[in-house]
Amino acid sequence: MAVTIAHRCIHARDIHETLAFYTGLLGLTTRENSQFPDKGIMFSRDNIDSPDPVIADYINALVTEKLPTLYAMPAVKQFDIAGIFMAVPGTESTGPWIDTFLWNYPPYANHEAYEEVNHVGFARLEFLVDDFEGTRERLREAGARFISEEIVIPAGVLPDGPVGPTRAMSLRDPNNIVIVLIEA
Repeated sequence: MAVTIAHRCIHARDIHETLAFYTGLLGLTTRENSQFPDKGIMFSRDNIDSPDPVIADYINALVTEKLPTLYAMPAVKQFDIAGIFMAVPGTESTGPWIDTFLWNYPPYANHEAYEEVNHVGFARLEFLVDDFEGTRERLREAGARFISEEIVIPAGVLPDGPVGPTRAMSLRDPNNIVIVLIEA
């Protein structure tokens, strides 16, 4: 049996700020959406009026009926949500993706991410970066909130990481989610 991780999801306070952080500073790309290529947004209240009525009906049902059931949320008759898929360059059509959603209505139950990562649920995102120094400097210049200094991880500690010793450091994204950068 083959299993692959397809998506990770971030609920954003500001989808444009989040998109700028992940695409502009970390180099992720957005997955083109053939239904709404001009907006780059997967779906939102603004584009529910797709030229294709089948798509418009599906998106409406998706958000008002299917997603609440799938994700254990209360059912809603109205919504105000926007979403977009981001991926590592070259994997836009295959994933894995980071889904980024902005829920205006129904409102978030809590507007803050966990302060510490020792909570049940989503804890952090880790990225292998081939230009550790350049990525760190780009983030520093943009005012990123680093929460650790650089550390050296000995060889063999990361089961899916580089073979030799590598560097890592962590910061917070615009939504207060912990991001770990690991030198590839």
